[in-house]
Amino acid sequence: MYRMGYIKDQDWVEFLITIPRELPDRFLRASEIVKRRSGVEVKHFARKDDVYPYAKDIFRLINKAYKEIYGYVELTERQIDYYVDMYIPMLRLDFLTVVIRQEDNKLIGVGIGLPSMSTALQKSRGRFMPTGWYHLYKALKGKD
Repeated sequence: MYRMGYIKDQDWVEFLITIPRELPDRFLRASEIVKRRSGVEVKHFARKDDVYPYAKDIFRLINKAYKEIYGYVELTERQIDYYVDMYIPMLRLDFLTVVIRQEDNKLIGVGIGLPSMSTALQKSRGRFMPTGWYHLYKALKGKD
């Protein structure tokens, strides 16, 4: 490709992080100290209706965090409204965590996880129909 006049524009790096099922006690104690000193609250949700007050702020925070990333285009308010309506109903609450600053109840951090779809895609051989949807549905619900 270099001989044809093309040059590399960007390097991409990928990491695989293994997270243990149980965190060591020292990490839990350290996180409590950090939360207390910095005045933040880690919030988990019990119902999807509890997510909606934070939903637009989550996307605005993503815009702010990702704006310097190569190739990222900020979402418009119209796109944010669309994505809130589209994604919140199918969101798995055990994969969502937000960090709130206690003094003004402002969102300052978010963690969104996604289940792995690779096993489901392998089982369905990459096909959605006639039965591939079932494997994907099970993977989304965490039953696979």
